[in-house]
Amino acid sequence: LYEQLFYENQQASPAMLLKMAFIQEGLGEYSEALYYLNEYYLTTSDESAIEKMRKLSTQYQLRGYEYSDYDLFYNLIRKYRYFAIYGLCAILLAVIAYVAFSKRDRAEKPYGVGVTFVILLGALFYFTNYSVSPPLAIIMDDHTPIMSGPSSGANVIYISEKGHRVRVEGSKDIWTKIEWNGETAYIRQNNLRPI
Repeated sequence: LYEQLFYENQQASPAMLLKMAFIQEGLGEYSEALYYLNEYYLTTSDESAIEKMRKLSTQYQLRGYEYSDYDLFYNLIRKYRYFAIYGLCAILLAVIAYVAFSKRDRAEKPYGVGVTFVILLGALFYFTNYSVSPPLAIIMDDHTPIMSGPSSGANVIYISEKGHRVRVEGSKDIWTKIEWNGETAYIRQNNLRPI
């Protein structure tokens, strides 16, 4: 029932995601548990989810679950993204009102206000149109080949077990471009589940 709500109806509460992770961990499906924990963390920014993911990734010797201050900073920005957008809109409106209603000599050019307006507009454009953190995915199948190029004939870099988390850099045909050990690699799309 939870999976039907999550996948078909696109509905999930944080409590439901946590229950799904707990159920999957109990069934021994640690890659599924890590997927739901990631979704829970993205929804709530609960630090205990990071600790649980670290514990599971250490237990099963999985890569990609390291969190730096950089990751935590970007998660904080992502969490309060809409507050930043609303705040930038309010400041932009205040700048426009200042320019429209100021009682200064019209011969004077307000360069400082114009530069401020352009910077704020650029920040607003960035926050509304771009993701603040790179897309992530979890390898969901055992014995998944990670290739050096987007081809079955490319060299195999590593044969991965399920559960590793990777940064997605793009896609080409049936291949997804990922970061693996600091290098660019490719993996078939059907072996990944995007977070």
